[in-house]
Amino acid sequence: TGVQTCALPIFWIIYFHFFLISICAGQYRDTLHKAFSSAKTVDGRYESKNSFAKGERIEVVSFKLGVTFGKKVSIGGGYAYLNSPLNASGLIPSLNGSISYEKNSFSFRYLCYYIDFIFHKNKRWQLSSQVEFGAGFSKFERLNNGEKNTKTGNPMFLYNPAINIKFKIFKWLGAGATIGYRFMLLNENNLGRQFNSPLYSAGILVWWDELALAIFPKSKKINARFGPSEW
Repeated sequence: TGVQTCALPIFWIIYFHFFLISICAGQYRDTLHKAFSSAKTVDGRYESKNSFAKGERIEVVSFKLGVTFGKKVSIGGGYAYLNSPLNASGLIPSLNGSISYEKNSFSFRYLCYYIDFIFHKNKRWQLSSQVEFGAGFSKFERLNNGEKNTKTGNPMFLYNPAINIKFKIFKWLGAGATIGYRFMLLNENNLGRQFNSPLYSAGILVWWDELALAIFPKSKKINARFGPSEW
């Protein structure tokens, strides 16, 4: 079937990515052990990732909550949805020879889980590898001459590998950008293939732990919880 045809190359891509991760994990085993044994902080994220489908900008918004271990590894999950539903409308001939107006709309939402591993970090720059998995449902809505036909509940699965770059302007303020790729597996194979595309996002970042240390430099409680400062 179409789904099986789409799933086969995606399987090999995922397998190859995990093969690379296993190599990195071997090289950074001591670093990972130290990170998971270090202090934990809350990792809250609002992300807007953009891509293009048929020349249209597609925005997927997500809200995530997780845990950061030793300022090195972040693990968590969240909720994501298509913030720019795809719409198509037009006048089409009907079977009885008349002209009808049809409008189609497609959207989706899903639960996501992520792992973020920082593999390079200095005073100003930070590079990390991100992996995100998602599972949810899509909705296809058709409006034909005022009659609505909604098809919901089609399962969908996503896999988004990405590289994140962050630059600190001050201790607690900086900018970041993410470049990755979205692989989508959907029952509507042709439609799902349209969402297989590069992803990008950019924005202003705030390091809340460094901000707390800057505001309360003499607080023993803050220093014990978030310190020492990286600068």
